[in-house]
Amino acid sequence: GDLRESVNRSLEVIVDKVRGEVGTFRADLSSKDAQLRQDLGLELDSLRELRHLAGMEARLQAEMQATKDICMAATLQVGSVEDALGRVRSSVAALPSFLWSLEMGDSSHRRFD
Repeated sequence: GDLRESVNRSLEVIVDKVRGEVGTFRADLSSKDAQLRQDLGLELDSLRELRHLAGMEARLQAEMQATKDICMAATLQVGSVEDALGRVRSSVAALPSFLWSLEMGDSSHRRFD
């Protein structure tokens, strides 16, 4: 009988120790699980923010490209206006000089008697 009681007590002590270890292990796992879930949540939030920023960056790039295109078109227009102005200047310079001495009054309705 004594041997059996001794073995039973030893087994109870071992079972209690194992239960305690399992409880500690469960608590530790639970804590780690909560931390991992929190970290994952933060990672997902960061990814969402990055995706949002990437979308904003793409829109900004598109707007920048549109602005560049507008600037290029405006530059071309200014160039063609400058060309036209140059042609007007050279045409004016090519006019006979006597035209500059003419009176610019309304002489078309004047009668010569």
